[in-house]
Amino acid sequence: MIGFIGTAHAQKPKEVAKQRKETIKQQKKEMKVKRTEMKEKKEQIKAKKTEIKEAKKELKAEKNAILGEHKEKMKGMTPEEKKAYLKENPDLKQKLSAFKESAKEKREEIKAKRIEFKNEKVNAVQNRIENKKERLTFLEERNSKGTDKIEKTKNRLLSQKEAGEITEEEYSEKMAKLTKIEEKLKKHESRVSKVKSGITKGEEKLLKLDSKKENNN
Repeated sequence: MIGFIGTAHAQKPKEVAKQRKETIKQQKKEMKVKRTEMKEKKEQIKAKKTEIKEAKKELKAEKNAILGEHKEKMKGMTPEEKKAYLKENPDLKQKLSAFKESAKEKREEIKAKRIEFKNEKVNAVQNRIENKKERLTFLEERNSKGTDKIEKTKNRLLSQKEAGEITEEEYSEKMAKLTKIEEKLKKHESRVSKVKSGITKGEEKLLKLDSKKENNN
């Protein structure tokens, strides 16, 4: 993540440093794979939502075709008024009853798909939250280590300057490099805030989805 100027990192055995880099590299790779999988799942859920909408639209179009000019006349009627109107138009009533019966199976299919869609959406949101939490832990650990190393490096450089081990000029140069590293660390802190915000939004969305599920049951 961040390079340090003659810090404890350089003093560690090469094998340990190499292993740590490999571990971080593997963690990044795994998180990237999970993010890709989540994107693919999101697209699949989106496609299912479109499929359900199209199926409902088709049913509505069929019903409107049966209603014809009656649709406009029945617009704004109360249930009682519609009942009375259909009684006065027995042919229309018969056609609507036949349509309702023929569309029963299709409506059940749409209902089943809607339940499946909602469950998948809830699971996808939960998985995204878990992935973000994993990424948050990863970033926070790296930031914590980075901050710790910066403080140790600052103290070490100051001690070296005071002991006359490095000149004032060398101290200023090294501190300038350290400042650049601190700026990089701030960018990582910004990522942490972004991930935290994503987790909060995800949890709020999950609460809404759970609330809708309860209302539909």
